Order: sequence, then C-alpha cells, then structure tokens
Amino acid sequence: MVSFEMNDLKMNRSYTVVASANSSPIDLERWERARGPGRINEPATSLATGEDGCGWPDTSGFREIGLGLTGFGIFFSFLGIIFFFDKGLIAMGNILFLSGLGLTIGLKSTMQFFTKPKNYKGTISFGAGFFLVLIGWPFFGMLLEAYGFIVLFSGFWPTLVVFLQRIPIIGWIFQQPFVTSFLDRYRGKRVPV
Repeated sequence: MVSFEMNDLKMNRSYTVVASANSSPIDLERWERARGPGRINEPATSLATGEDGCGWPDTSGFREIGLGLTGFGIFFSFLGIIFFFDKGLIAMGNILFLSGLGLTIGLKSTMQFFTKPKNYKGTISFGAGFFLVLIGWPFFGMLLEAYGFIVLFSGFWPTLVVFLQRIPIIGWIFQQPFVTSFLDRYRGKRVPV
C-alpha cells in the first residue's frame, strides 16, 4: 500500500490517497465527483478496481483482452475455413471476434457501430450469416458474413491501404497506379465509427 498527500493550491484542499501497488494513476477530480466533496480525505483502497464501491474499472486491461479475443476469433474462423467449413470452429471464431470487438472499443461503441442506419445492411448480413453458421450451413453463412464484414468495415479500407503501402516488401504492389486509382474511388466516402 502506498499513501501520499497532494495539495491543490487553487481549491485550498489537500488530498490523502491510499492505493495499492497495482492501481493506475488516479484522476482526483473524477474521484472527488464519485465520492462527493465531503469525503475527500477518506482513504480509498484500490480505486482502479473499484473495491470500495466508488471507483471505476481500469479499461486498458479490457482492451488488451479484447484484442486477444479478436485475434483468436479470426484464427478460429480461419481454421474453420481450412477444415472444410467446420461449423464449430467458425461459430467459436464468430463469438470470440464479436466479444473481442466489444471489449476493445467498448460495449456502447460496439452497439452504436452496429445500429447506425448506414450499417444496417452489413449488420443484417453479418447476423444472418452467423445464424446460418449456427444452424449448420457454414458455407453460405460465411459468404453472408464476408459480405457483411466488407460493408461494415468499408470505412477502414483506406487506412488499411495506407498501412499496406508502407510495408517494405509488398508495399510497392499497393503503390502501383492501377491499384491506387481503383482504391481512390472508395477513399473518404464513409467515416468508420
């Protein structure tokens, strides 16, 4: 446990904070709003984990877990395709991908992304494909999911192309005039999130 005292000269207040060694840096103004102005000098044990009932969760761990789940989801989907459209692996990949996306960008942002009116076509296609995979038609389900994925994430393609152009070995392919003229047609039409 670490205890320290901070003085706020503007507000003429002092803060005494007790935190565990694994807690993240504490935003004192946000902490004051959560606890109330009369309870500032009470010690708080591990605000980062919210053990005392007034803290907020540290979201950096959720993002790391979300990226891992998204990666495993893509890996399991790829394995499902390699193993002749195995519906169990594809379904596992879909579940891991969606849960990883939710943890990476947050549940609220995920729901807003999938429920935007511009994204209805992609969301319905992706959901119908997921349903087809679950009932045992993985080939047609993956086709619908691929279409939905392309429609949903089409706003990210320009960013991906710029990244691919800067890769040392294969970047020259994406810098060719016929490829850049094809890709420039889709640049800047949509905002991804």
